[in-house]
Amino acid sequence: LVEDAIFENAVYHPTLVVANKADVEGSHRVLGDLREAAKPLEVVSISATKTPNLADMLGGKLFNLLDITRIYTKEPGKQHSPIPIVSRRGVTIGELAKTIHSDFYKRFKYAKLWGSSAKFPGERVGLDRALADGDIVEIHV
Repeated sequence: LVEDAIFENAVYHPTLVVANKADVEGSHRVLGDLREAAKPLEVVSISATKTPNLADMLGGKLFNLLDITRIYTKEPGKQHSPIPIVSRRGVTIGELAKTIHSDFYKRFKYAKLWGSSAKFPGERVGLDRALADGDIVEIHV
């Protein structure tokens, strides 16, 4: 755009275009036109009433687009918290410990890890281990 070239202050935010009514007859023609007009943005076609697991599908797309991840914490001997800590992708155990409380980082001994970042369930890890979406962490101080 002309303004971008002159002022060089444009800020672009991650964008996802969600096209509803995918279940309506003839929607595939309109969807093709929309995808062409929206390039280079991703266009996701849904039916608000018929798309299975719509919230999970859109949530996953948004988390990937925004480059964020959900990490669940756990106290020893208990179930993990149902409410995750949302952080940037690639956050480490040490960064997570600081996010929770500075004492968790200062007094850190080890953490136990469950999820795709763990080599086996309950793996004992250190501060520098990077975490992935859905991991469960139990910090020991």
